[in-house]
Amino acid sequence: MAKRASGAMHVARVRRVHGDKEYVSVLLRQSYREGASVKHRTIASLTALPESVIEAIERSLRGERLVPADGPATPNGPFFETTRPTSRDERRGTLAVIP
Repeated sequence: MAKRASGAMHVARVRRVHGDKEYVSVLLRQSYREGASVKHRTIASLTALPESVIEAIERSLRGERLVPADGPATPNGPFFETTRPTSRDERRGTLAVIP
């Protein structure tokens, strides 16, 4: 297993129970050492962010490369293709479909 860099960051989910309710905080944390002990420093609270954004942050911190919407082409063509309506009627149809 590869050695992690000093000050590695991670996403932590902290669960607290108060009475019969459970509260979950999602925190961006940094690990560091003070002498022989490992400590954690909270960098930011991610609790208010959508789950999809939190998942993207977690994946990025694990070293996974995320592909932008206009990402590089593949042997079969681009990842995503943007098309434009060619006529005024097609534009009206698109606007009718979008809520």
